[in-house]
Amino acid sequence: MTVVNPILPTAPTTPVSTEPVKSGDRLSDGMGKDAFLKLMIAQLQHQDPLNPSDNTQFIAQMAQFTSLEQLNNLATAGEKQAQANAVTQAISMIGKTVHWNTKEADGSFTDHSGSVTGVTVEDSKAYLKVGADKVLVSDVTQVA
Repeated sequence: MTVVNPILPTAPTTPVSTEPVKSGDRLSDGMGKDAFLKLMIAQLQHQDPLNPSDNTQFIAQMAQFTSLEQLNNLATAGEKQAQANAVTQAISMIGKTVHWNTKEADGSFTDHSGSVTGVTVEDSKAYLKVGADKVLVSDVTQVA
């Protein structure tokens, strides 16, 4: 006996992109906005006209879509705020002496210190310029 899904009885004719989802198009760790909308359109196109989907299901899906998009926007805003905070923290260290550790090949740590002369931002991470060294702000263990 074959069971047929009443909402999507046949394979959708609308192509679903298999291209990677761009940053910003991702709703969560799952599918992106485009894939979600294409899937919903396919459901609507292939529903039984004599037995259409319940409106509450459609509204619930739209509410989920909106909620996930807003969560994505909130996460992006949080990441940007964290980056801005790291840059502000780095700038506040200019002229101060900082201490940091580096891990050596043998697993031991070497202590370093020096005066911060500048700040750079690369790959959304704030770095301190200490002499010839570039130190990630999160690696600083002490500020004097």
